[in-house]
Amino acid sequence: MPGRHINDHQMRLYMKLRATNPPTMAAACAAISVASAYRIEGDPRLPSQKKPPRGRRRPDPLESIFEAEVVPMLLAAAQVRPVAIFEELQRRHPDMQANVRRTLERRIRAWRALHGAERATLQPLPENRTCDHEETSAFVTTSGGFTLRKVFYTVPSRLVGHRLRVKLYHDRLELLIGATRLLTLERGRAGPNGNHGHVVDYRHVIHTLRRKPMALLNLVYRDQLFPREAYRLMFERLRERLSDRLACRTIVELLSLAHDRACEAELATLLTEQLAADRLPDLAALRTRFAPDPARLPEVPVELVPLSLYEALTESYLGAAA
Repeated sequence: MPGRHINDHQMRLYMKLRATNPPTMAAACAAISVASAYRIEGDPRLPSQKKPPRGRRRPDPLESIFEAEVVPMLLAAAQVRPVAIFEELQRRHPDMQANVRRTLERRIRAWRALHGAERATLQPLPENRTCDHEETSAFVTTSGGFTLRKVFYTVPSRLVGHRLRVKLYHDRLELLIGATRLLTLERGRAGPNGNHGHVVDYRHVIHTLRRKPMALLNLVYRDQLFPREAYRLMFERLRERLSDRLACRTIVELLSLAHDRACEAELATLLTEQLAADRLPDLAALRTRFAPDPARLPEVPVELVPLSLYEALTESYLGAAA
């Protein structure tokens, strides 16, 4: 627009729109004038690429003495302080200004980074990046996961029976089938006494638990299965008031509701309120509360085609074949 410089974002947007639109329309969408659009057509460089490089604002006060006098001092005494070098330069050059000291310190710091002593012991970097992970394989068992380095990891049930490639990093695991990446898991650690660790996601096993809710009762990773503290506390309350079978079925239904309706956090808030009020959850009421809102569902009009059109197509096809 008039009075404002075109930035790189506007020019990239204009060039993207220009691929499918005329210059006038692309310029309007990018908020630039038509004259600027035609200038861009003639010079496709970005505005940041047209700026001249910034030069020095004043002459370099160390241009004639740094390589000739300062560098020999640094080579002769690697630990010499910049202030000592500055005092020696002032003795040799009485007309040297005091404000040169900061320039000298920055120049010495940069020189030591490239040519200092932490540099003489460094070896050249390898041509290619080194591998920062280990690669192994894991078989997904019928329990819905696999064990690696004394840690049990859950995965989606669709992967049961598959052998996965595992890239083991220090903080994560990347799972692949062949060359196709599936998902990334947080890396777990075994216990200090050699006990097995667990990295569990209830979304991976909830469908299996719905078929066998009582399996929850004896799961070794049951505490890690609950995504929030409210679910664990509610399970304990259910076991106090109900039978184990009914308690397991209820908490599994709650976890399934949190997964299917994507309401894990909101449901946890309601469970916390019910725990404080010493009430048990009403599954029917919760399903109604977290059911999809009919007002938000899109209405898709479907217009049925008369069957006579199909007959006309059939007749025309048969006539063409004859």
